[in-house]
Amino acid sequence: MGRVGPVAKEAVEAMRRTGAVLAGIAVAVPGLADVTRGVVTPAPNLYWRDLP
Repeated sequence: MGRVGPVAKEAVEAMRRTGAVLAGIAVAVPGLADVTRGVVTPAPNLYWRDLP
């Protein structure tokens, strides 16, 4: 989860270089997120448990 900010910033900067206008940003995970521990807890359809 700690990589989201830097990756989003890089994407926005790349978009701006093309002259595009940002309409919004969304972030999703395929299960419940424990933000204190920084893990996705469980995502049963992907067989993920406590995935960073």
